[in-house]
Amino acid sequence: MAKILLKVKNENNVADKPRVYFTSHPADFERYFERIAEDILGVQDAAIYYTADMTEPLSEENLELDLGRANLVVVPVTLRLLIEDNRAMRVDIPFAMERAIPVLPIMMESGIDAVYSRPDRFGERQYLRPAASDESEIAYEKKLADVLSAVLLDDEIAARVRDEFDAYLFLSYRKRDRAQANRLMRLIHADPRYRDIAIWYDEFLTPGESFRENIFRALAGSRVFTLLVTPNLLEDPNFVKDEEYPAARAAGLPILPVEMSETDRDALARLYDGIPTPIRDGEVAASLSDLLHGISIPENDSDPEHTYLIAIAYYYGIDVEVDRERAVRMLTEAAEAGHLGAMERLSVIYDNRSDYANMLKWCERIYESNLENLGEEHPETLAALNNLTISHHKLGDYHRARELSEVSYEMHLRVYGEGDARILPVMSNHATTLSGVGDYTAALEISKKSYSLHIFLLGEDHPDTLRALSVLSSAYSNAGDRTTALKLSRVCYEKRRKILGEEDERTLIALGNLTVDELNMGNYRTALEYAERAYSISSRVLGEEHDTTLKNLTGIGDAYSALGRYGDSLKIKEKVYGIYATRYGKEHPSTLTALSNLGTAYYDIGDHPRARAVFEECHEISKRILGEEHPDTLTTLNNLVNICSLMGEHGRAIELGRQSYDLHLRVLGEDHPLTLAALSTLGGAYNEGGELIDAMNCFNSVYERQKITMGEDHPETLKTLTNLAGLSGKLGNLERSVRLLEEAYRGRVKYLGEEHPVSVNLLTQIADTYFKLAEYERAIATFLRVYEIIKRTDGECSPHAVNLLMSIAAIYMSGMRDVKNAVEYLKMAYTACRTANGDDHPATKQIYGILRSILG
Repeated sequence: MAKILLKVKNENNVADKPRVYFTSHPADFERYFERIAEDILGVQDAAIYYTADMTEPLSEENLELDLGRANLVVVPVTLRLLIEDNRAMRVDIPFAMERAIPVLPIMMESGIDAVYSRPDRFGERQYLRPAASDESEIAYEKKLADVLSAVLLDDEIAARVRDEFDAYLFLSYRKRDRAQANRLMRLIHADPRYRDIAIWYDEFLTPGESFRENIFRALAGSRVFTLLVTPNLLEDPNFVKDEEYPAARAAGLPILPVEMSETDRDALARLYDGIPTPIRDGEVAASLSDLLHGISIPENDSDPEHTYLIAIAYYYGIDVEVDRERAVRMLTEAAEAGHLGAMERLSVIYDNRSDYANMLKWCERIYESNLENLGEEHPETLAALNNLTISHHKLGDYHRARELSEVSYEMHLRVYGEGDARILPVMSNHATTLSGVGDYTAALEISKKSYSLHIFLLGEDHPDTLRALSVLSSAYSNAGDRTTALKLSRVCYEKRRKILGEEDERTLIALGNLTVDELNMGNYRTALEYAERAYSISSRVLGEEHDTTLKNLTGIGDAYSALGRYGDSLKIKEKVYGIYATRYGKEHPSTLTALSNLGTAYYDIGDHPRARAVFEECHEISKRILGEEHPDTLTTLNNLVNICSLMGEHGRAIELGRQSYDLHLRVLGEDHPLTLAALSTLGGAYNEGGELIDAMNCFNSVYERQKITMGEDHPETLKTLTNLAGLSGKLGNLERSVRLLEEAYRGRVKYLGEEHPVSVNLLTQIADTYFKLAEYERAIATFLRVYEIIKRTDGECSPHAVNLLMSIAAIYMSGMRDVKNAVEYLKMAYTACRTANGDDHPATKQIYGILRSILG
């Protein structure tokens, strides 16, 4: 069985310290225990209990008397904690949640939120993250201090609690009788007359000078020396026999021996001089009544303040056993009598239990009490109103939360004025509430005001102002204004670089965010430049395998892919996947994302069988780890639809495509970009399967929504326009097809330039459509434009250049019956192919054969 150990700043008065219990996956203990313990002890003088070997099981006694008495359970969260069998998730965390002990998860890895938030893991329970990747986040140290101060008691309240007890008993017992000691305390306190009797016992002291001093001090303040009698009292060495019992006799304390299991009474009398006859456990109440006659103060029981403080004693185990349900009953009694502190304590307790209905009940009572007694403009009333807003938000009543948030914001403005720093957190909360109901426009307006106020109060370059700028950029993006979001992202990066330097991690994070914004806007060359700069610095400063470095490396791969450099992109995606797989294992969400990116890279270079195998693997792992409806799982399903369609499995592609779209629609809504992508993928499956009318309906719907949500020039909108053009051609409407292709081409060239493979492909499709329309001169002129571009980019002897010459020759031959020009371009194609591949290459022989058939 596991042995419980203790870590404190010092061993003095350990019994007075709030109790924190640390648990983890066995492999995480050595890596994270000391770090997290130092963080906690740096802001709170607590006693941290733990087991060094997390593979050993806890005994029932350890569960009840160590974990069961904890005021807080702390657990570092990693993927292995969430997906591998371990005591922390199987025993420790469920036990704490069942006993309503607050649990504080500390997120140690990025990319595992989806697994963390599963209902059978931590669900919606908030966590702290020591290494925040978002520069807008509040510092971890401050959030940790806030959590500990809310959950653990301070010394002042503990002292007030101890002053409320009617009297103290000293409980003496052998360590191996801990469970019996806990049972005896419950027996004593089961009698309502002794609810307010404290029991001093050495449960949380360690041997040493402070141990002995505290025991003798406790004896001096006690009314009765209660001796727990079991056969263990007869064994040596024995601190009870040698130290505690003689000290009690010397102090003249009444001795109350309670026989909890049958013991040799003759031996007991020989070893414990003058010991009275032991009583049985059923006789405890009567015996205490004689010993404590006149000590109990019944009139205290009707005092809400007294009830509140004794309830705190039972909730936190201050000189009594931990009995949280009894504590909640007493707190409720005090709160119903109008005790504000009891109401506030109940709201925190129910918040920790995720019982938001009861949390809301007491937040409402607190606000009403403050409103009546202090007035609507008192700071405590305003704070209560803000907490009431948060409770509605947590309960999922977003519209009521918005109403209250509006009131709270306006009240704070009226009381403090726009130029007061106390308005800043309220503005932030208001923006979050507005985003929660999907009102991105209103959230944007508040974010604008917040940023302006930060500038006014703190200056443009203050770290908090730059955090507000980052939030404002995100607000613009949420509201659909990606142009302004990109502009602000650039400003944020430049200020970080100027103030912190290029090598500060916050600057590198800002540069990585800027890379993503540039990619989202279709500025692929600029994005590549930023990604390469970010990777170069972060790999040198943070290391090759740092998360920020890997994100920047992935950004390079994404930019390569967007620019058509598919081979270069594949090499990078393979490298990133290899690092993640080695570092985290194949089932880590970050590894899964890297594997999906690798599948896309295989797809881009035309290795469809490998791409399909990768996407199948991604989808199966994602369903198992994240769940079938997670957005990342839906993305893997979309990839699978695409590859099945491309490989001719049309029936399966359509079936999976319908399933994917229905899931996206239910989970994300009809206008979400991922839902539109799923509908576009379904349209592609219909198209490849020959169901052209269904395909056209899908693409028309996607295009109309994308124009509204993304804009007409967005790359995804232009991609859909290209799909519509291709379908129009298949359905015989070539005039509409070429018109749509030309519109898409203009948009692509605007963002990509004419040499990008996507632009070249569109121009080639335009030329083909002109040929089908019998507009031969325009077709030839357009093919020649493509040919000149390919000569610059790929060379005049490249396969693409040769194919273009063959296409031009075909138009002259079959369309215009111009044999002379057809032969001229065939000769150019022959020379280029022969130069590149030699006389014996199949393509060279094919072109030579065509020339012979024409010339004889």
